[in-house]
Amino acid sequence: MAAYREAEQRISNAFKRKDTVLDLSNLDALERLPPEITRLVQLQNLYFAGTQITDLTPLARLKDLNDLGFPRTQVIDLAPLAGLANLQGLNFSSTMVTDLDPLSGLSKLRRLSVSRTLVADLSPLAGLSKLEEGARKSGGLFFSDCLNITDPVLIELSKKHNPERTIETLRYLREQLKTSSDLESVPNAEDSKNLDILAKAAEPLLAILEDEEVQAPLRPARQIIVLQIDTLVQALSENVEAATTRRNEPPAFDLALGSDAAFLEEIRRLIAALQDLKGAVDLPDTQAEKQKSSLAKDALREFVMKMAGSSGTVLGNWGTKLALGMVAIQILASFGIGVDGLKKTLLESVLK
Repeated sequence: MAAYREAEQRISNAFKRKDTVLDLSNLDALERLPPEITRLVQLQNLYFAGTQITDLTPLARLKDLNDLGFPRTQVIDLAPLAGLANLQGLNFSSTMVTDLDPLSGLSKLRRLSVSRTLVADLSPLAGLSKLEEGARKSGGLFFSDCLNITDPVLIELSKKHNPERTIETLRYLREQLKTSSDLESVPNAEDSKNLDILAKAAEPLLAILEDEEVQAPLRPARQIIVLQIDTLVQALSENVEAATTRRNEPPAFDLALGSDAAFLEEIRRLIAALQDLKGAVDLPDTQAEKQKSSLAKDALREFVMKMAGSSGTVLGNWGTKLALGMVAIQILASFGIGVDGLKKTLLESVLK
């Protein structure tokens, strides 16, 4: 009760003085925001870190808020913030928040921290381009230690420093959204067995064209190519380790490789080939690297074909097959290799 009365007093003083800043952060026992806070329409900065507050509803009327921070609180729902179009800074790290959809329209956000939350999906942030500008000036996106994020690419990106972390993450999210949107347009194979239609529908899936002039501007930057290769290497390495050590915890992308020694050796050779391919990103013109990258690309093609030819019980569920298969295909496309046949084969195996 004492904390609530103190909050009421601070709000009253701020109203009388027409303050633009209010800090309730040291009121550890404060469980709710006094309704009088809605009178502070002039408020621009508001902080109540470390409190027991759960409900943000009173903030919906504070349209001039520019910076808002409530880390280490009991907040779960961000819906009341959806209309705060002037927000440029937002910090709710170490909370129980799971859904970022209410933030998708906050186009002025330059600094956003969702670290140590229960967030699993960052896609609602894909259109917040101002975060990229903020990342160059100590702002940007922060999402470390979000245990519900299982995408290995995002996990690696979360460890990077800004501005690279924010710029590459938003680029990746946009690519994933385009892929998801295009995938929805693929007809169900049970309704249509026409593989020509499937292949045509698959064309926009990866936004990769064989025409060299068209394909060049679509290729990801060097950093993204390296990240894709690292992602595939990590996934394969974890699966080989799981197959050889019989560890109880399955890898994030469980391929259920089994214990066949010859097959596991093939996977190890693919991992080594991928490392060679990574070297070719930096040294594409040397004869040795050209030869190594050629072998690696052949190994990648074989990998996609093996995945497409394996049943779901052998290679995990269709999501695993599609995710890793797409990474492999994107790597090949980044080197200017036509992937139409591989896309068609992979999609056919996933959708049947």
